[in-house]
Amino acid sequence: MSEQIATNGKNDFSLECACRSSNLLKNLSDIIKTHPNNTAQNFGMSIIHLIEGDSDKTVNCLESIIAENPNISLLHRRIAEVFINNNDYKQAIIHLENALEADKEDLTAKIWLSLSYFEIGNSKKAGAILTELKEYIFHLNIKNNNWL
Repeated sequence: MSEQIATNGKNDFSLECACRSSNLLKNLSDIIKTHPNNTAQNFGMSIIHLIEGDSDKTVNCLESIIAENPNISLLHRRIAEVFINNNDYKQAIIHLENALEADKEDLTAKIWLSLSYFEIGNSKKAGAILTELKEYIFHLNIKNNNWL
């Protein structure tokens, strides 16, 4: 078996060579498109579209995954980050609230949600979330024996 892995024939796949080539995004895209799992394909393509700066395609890929996996906080947060990058805080808030519905302890989503509420002028909600976040500081200090 190790002899087969060690061979470097022309038909062998090498991720290292694919990443070093000048066609990195095309090579990665080809690899992703041939993956047998549709969810993996969509997640991989969402990363490529993000690198290419295509927000609409990034969101479309992630939303197709969410349709089948609605309770994954990371997916909602990634979409929210695309909207934040495009200064569309109202759309970001929708996905950040969905992220927190899936995982109430997603601190990154809470921080982004607070900042998004602040950006749309809802300082009351932004402040309420910041107050929640301050409680985490206390708990982290206790857990780590880190007293100020």
